[in-house]
Amino acid sequence: MLPEWFKNLPDDIRSNFWRELIAIIPFSVVTGVLAHNYCGFVARKALHMPDYLLAWLMSCHMLGLLLAGPVISYIHHLNKIRILSLFYTIISTLLLTVALTPTHKLSNETVSYLYLIQIFLIQVGAAQVSTLRSSVWRNNYPIEHRGKLVVALTLTMTLFNTLTIFIFSRAMDIWNISYQIPFGLSAIFGFIAAILILRVQEQKISGTIIKISNWSSGFFQSFSILKTDKRFRIFMSWQMMHGLATMMVEVVIIIIIADEFNLNWTEGGAALAAIPLFVTGISSILWARYFDKHTIFKIRTISAGIWALARFTLVAAIILNSLEIVLVSRIISGIAMGGGQLAWRLGHMEFAPKNQDALYMGAHVSLTGLRGVIAPFIGIMAYHVIGSLWLFILTGTLQFIAAIGFWYMPKLFQKLDTSKPPLQPLDH
Repeated sequence: MLPEWFKNLPDDIRSNFWRELIAIIPFSVVTGVLAHNYCGFVARKALHMPDYLLAWLMSCHMLGLLLAGPVISYIHHLNKIRILSLFYTIISTLLLTVALTPTHKLSNETVSYLYLIQIFLIQVGAAQVSTLRSSVWRNNYPIEHRGKLVVALTLTMTLFNTLTIFIFSRAMDIWNISYQIPFGLSAIFGFIAAILILRVQEQKISGTIIKISNWSSGFFQSFSILKTDKRFRIFMSWQMMHGLATMMVEVVIIIIIADEFNLNWTEGGAALAAIPLFVTGISSILWARYFDKHTIFKIRTISAGIWALARFTLVAAIILNSLEIVLVSRIISGIAMGGGQLAWRLGHMEFAPKNQDALYMGAHVSLTGLRGVIAPFIGIMAYHVIGSLWLFILTGTLQFIAAIGFWYMPKLFQKLDTSKPPLQPLDH
C-alpha cells in the first residue's frame, strides 16, 4: 500500500515522481559502474595501476565536481530537464569509448592514461547531473514531502547501483570477461535514461534569473557565495575538514583490498562499493525520518561521528588483520553515508535563497571536488610515511573534531547575529 502522504500529492507532482523514478532505474546502471571505489578497483586489479597513478585516478574522478560551479553558472537558467538528458547522452557516449578502447593493441601504460582521461571527462558530466538534479527536486517537489520523495528516488538508485556492481563483478569472476563489457552495457542503459528523463516536466519557480556575461564572472559567481554568506562559509569550512578526512582513506582502502587481502572481483566489489552502497540506501530511510525533525547541523554532527567510528573500526581491522572487521567498517561507513548523502544533496537549502539554489549547490559540489582532488595524494603520502594504522587514527580524530564543530555551529551563529531566532529543522 502507498503511504497516505503520497496518495494525497497533487497529480502533477506524483506523475513527475513516477517519471523520474522510471528514468533513474536505467541511469543507476551508469552510476553503479562509476562508483569511485569500483573505478579504482578496476584500475588496480585489471590495469595494475601503481600508487601514484591510482591517486591521479581518484583525483581526476573528483575534478569533475570542481568544475561544477563554473559550469552551472552558465546553465542554471536553462531548461534543466533537457540539459540533464544532454549530459546523460554525453556520459553514455564516453562510457562507450571505455568499452571500445583497443586494449590489445596498446601498452598497459597507455590504456591506464586513457582510462584516467575517460573517467575524468565522465565525471565532469556526472557532477552537472548531481547539481541539476538537486535543483529539479526543489522546483518539482513541495517542501513538506521533498525529503521523502528524494529518499525514495535515491534509495531506488542506490539499490540498483548495488545490484549492478554485484552482477557485473560476479560475471567477471565466472566468465572472466573484460572490465570493458560492463562499461559498454551501462552506456546502453544511459542512452535509455536520456530518453526517459525527457518525460519529466520541470515546474517553474519565481525569482530573479542571474545572467552570466563572460567566463570570468561565470567561474567566480558560485564561489562568491562563500564571501557574501558567512554562515555558509563556516559550514563549508567544517565540511572541508570532514570531507578531507573521509576521502584521504578511500584510495588506501582500494590498495589494501586489492593487494593485502587479494580479493576477487565479487569480494572486492562488495567490500569497496556494493556493501556500503546497499547499507547507505537502507539506512537513508531511517535518516529521512530523522532529517525532517532536526537541523542540518545536528544531522552533520551525528553522521561525522559515525564516520569517525568507521575509521576507528578500521584501526581494529589492521591490528587484527581481519577482513571481517574491514567489512564491519564498510557497513558503518554505509550508515554514515546514508545521512551524509542526504545532507549533501539538501543541506545547502538551509542557507540558499530559492532563486540561488543552483549556485549554492554549485559551490558545494565544487568544494567537494577541490578536496577530492587533493585528498588522494595526501592519503597516499600519509600511507607511505605513517602507514595505514596511523592514517586511520588521524582521519578518525579529524572526523570527530568536525562533529564537534557542526554541533557548536548553531550556538556560534546565534552569537554572531542575536537578532535572528534560533535555527529550526531544515526547510527542504
